[in-house]
Amino acid sequence: MAKGGISIEVGGLRDLGKTMLELKDNVSKRIIRKAVKAGAEVVVKAAKVNSEKTKDTGAMQASIGSRRDVRSSRPGVEFRATGIFKVKGGTYANTKANVRAGRKGGSFLVDPPTFYWKFIEFGAPTRNFPAQPFLVPAFDATKGEQINEVKRVLHEEIIRAQRFAARKAGR
Repeated sequence: MAKGGISIEVGGLRDLGKTMLELKDNVSKRIIRKAVKAGAEVVVKAAKVNSEKTKDTGAMQASIGSRRDVRSSRPGVEFRATGIFKVKGGTYANTKANVRAGRKGGSFLVDPPTFYWKFIEFGAPTRNFPAQPFLVPAFDATKGEQINEVKRVLHEEIIRAQRFAARKAGR
């Protein structure tokens, strides 16, 4: 599991597992990734709402998001991190070095403009700045909604994949 992360495991889905095994590997991977992303987006939305209650100017909200955790994910298991991430910084200029490196015109990421998000979430090392957590409460408040969203997307995508496979076999 991702370092310092929280895990949700949904049980009682034997039929779902059997159905997923019947699908091609690349299709089942896509379905799992899409479902986990949908569940993470529930937390992101709640964290953005919670961050409005802090004295943030709105820059922190732009940095809240979720990303796939490539190192921890493996076949059948998908990890997604939700938190403060780098933001789009701009595009690479048309210089010889950028053309040579193949990144001319591409975009790059920069550290979020809100280095202070840690102080808001966990509190500053002084007595005068208590913690105003917005990420952890968002996760805790939306656990049921996350699971429902994951189940909903899994159901929709499996039905879509089965219909596509049936149409393709009928040709």
